[in-house]
Amino acid sequence: MCNTSASATLLDEAATLFIDGEWCTSEQTFKRFDPYETDRPSGTFASATPAHVHRAYDAAEKAQPGWAATSAVQRADVLRRAADLLEARVETAARRLTADMGKAIRDARGEVLRSAAILRYYAGDLLQPSGETYPSADPETVLLTVEQPLGIVCAITPWNFPLAIPTWKIAPAVAFGNSVVWKPAEVTSGSAVLLTEIFAEAGLPTGVLNLVTGKGRSLSGSLTGDHRLAALTFTGSNGVGVRLREAVADR
Repeated sequence: MCNTSASATLLDEAATLFIDGEWCTSEQTFKRFDPYETDRPSGTFASATPAHVHRAYDAAEKAQPGWAATSAVQRADVLRRAADLLEARVETAARRLTADMGKAIRDARGEVLRSAAILRYYAGDLLQPSGETYPSADPETVLLTVEQPLGIVCAITPWNFPLAIPTWKIAPAVAFGNSVVWKPAEVTSGSAVLLTEIFAEAGLPTGVLNLVTGKGRSLSGSLTGDHRLAALTFTGSNGVGVRLREAVADR
């Protein structure tokens, strides 16, 4: 079931899959607990299935050409708005992060502000000159490079920096016209929901960012096996990294 429900109810209803601009539930869910007060639930989350991942790729495929055709100035505006929203909610975001994985609140606030700085960096980078020219042996020939989006990027992120690492993967991907399917660490799904809400509120078009929460082992095949995948960005353990490399190396 999918809807566009208000953010305040997302975790209570386990509507934590964000696909094609809608928050969706799943028949299977998982519950997380505060790492400090271990008897206090910190949220209930949807466990995505391969079918959800396929729908996320459908949405990303549909959205990517239009987003790539959007001007760099407009894309930069979205990233700046996302940074503004994140800074305005630094305390909420920091407490969500701490409730997910136990980081000291001072460090959590620092990570939120670092994430906003990353968004601003790529907003600024979009306004820099694009491409390069090269000397040619033929005076009537101009040699130049033109930067183009890759397509759909799959981002798989860890638990230890649940806002900063996703931001420095998602921000450059969407900045330069790609769409994203994002699988966060199961432990920090709450922080992932918050960041996804920020991007949506900032005006990122429907389908450009899609979030699938759940266990990575059950989703890795569908995340890496889709023929529409153009690039994979992963931070995590060596063992998982090796398996992901083997899954996509022939492409």
